[in-house]
Amino acid sequence: VHPAKSEVRLLLERRIFSLVRRSIQTGLGLVVTTGEDLAASPAAAESAAAGGTEARTGLARAEADFLRRHLGDRPAATPVAGAEGGDDDQGHLFPSATALAGTGASTLAAADQRSAPFWQLHRTYILTQIRGGLVLIDQHNSHERILYNEASAALASGNTIPTQQLLFPAHLELSAAQLQAFDGHRNQLAGLGFTIQPFGGQSVIVQGIPASLKNWAEGQLLLDILDDLAASGQAVEESRQELLASYACHGAVRAGEVLTVAEMQILVDQLFATDLPLSCPHGRPTLVEITLAELEKRFGRR
Repeated sequence: VHPAKSEVRLLLERRIFSLVRRSIQTGLGLVVTTGEDLAASPAAAESAAAGGTEARTGLARAEADFLRRHLGDRPAATPVAGAEGGDDDQGHLFPSATALAGTGASTLAAADQRSAPFWQLHRTYILTQIRGGLVLIDQHNSHERILYNEASAALASGNTIPTQQLLFPAHLELSAAQLQAFDGHRNQLAGLGFTIQPFGGQSVIVQGIPASLKNWAEGQLLLDILDDLAASGQAVEESRQELLASYACHGAVRAGEVLTVAEMQILVDQLFATDLPLSCPHGRPTLVEITLAELEKRFGRR
């Protein structure tokens, strides 16, 4: 459906979706019976009820295995100079996979419900249990740090951030100041994953954007970045820091945006893969840890 063949549409989309879904269910050992199966066979209804426990047990096993693989070997976070908290606050941001997975599986069986390793609070914070209590992660500040590090590494190495081609190229009309900022930073913007071509006068055509962006907003993100660069008044060589900070801030997921469990998992994984996971590029904290001792004190247990 795309002129450049960069996006396709499946003719038998529903059948392919069903095939993939059944394959995943089989791989996880889940027993899933459709409404059509129940209507066709009364025995299927009885087996479906009996298979519910087996399905939940299979899901618990899959979840436990996922946690072992993704949280088991995570290194302790490195403190950031100037960040709150001492050395003894580090080293236990994430529990051992066995402990966390075991807790998740037993809770699932006891409560007869599906659990998740991450929860989103007020569409702004990510909550996850740790061995010594719990941790709250600011989704915007964390994504800022991720995008900043990714962009900084790309520009420093001469590589280019992966580009996502737009289905319909965006035609943007720039102000004089924005056009001047664009002309001065074309190479750096290309390194960040933007594919932009002049289109006569003060217009540009955007054909591709960085694949990791969350808030393209039909071109407003690029206009905001160019506004920041124009307002900085710095030479191109001196404004690299401003470009990176602006790109990370405007491109990061915002407070109020809903994240799936998978998206929260990826964000946390990427955050702790950075060199400074405890603060955003502007120095704001990315997470707050609440220890079990503090919770016990608040509830009068000590």
